Amino acid sequence: MRSALPHELTDKEREQILDICNSERFKSVPPRQIIAALADEGVHLASESSFYRVLRAAGQQQRRGRSRTPKKTSTPS
Repeated sequence: MRSALPHELTDKEREQILDICNSERFKSVPPRQIIAALADEGVHLASESSFYRVLRAAGQQQRRGRSRTPKKTSTPS
C-alpha cells in the first residue's frame, strides 16, 4: 500500500479546485489567472502546476473560455 505524501492533495482539495475552476467566475480563465486572482484575495489552495494536474486528471485540460484554437498555416512555397 502506498503511503500518502504530506504534500499530496486530498480528494476534498481536488474537488475544491475543480469547483473553483468550473465556477461562473473562473470558467473561462486559465489556471495562471485563477491563482493570481485568489492570491490577491489571500487564498492559496495549491500551486499552478497542481491546478493543471487536477484539470488534466478530470479531462478538463483544454482551452478555457472563448479563445479560439490555433489555426494551422501553411508556409508559402
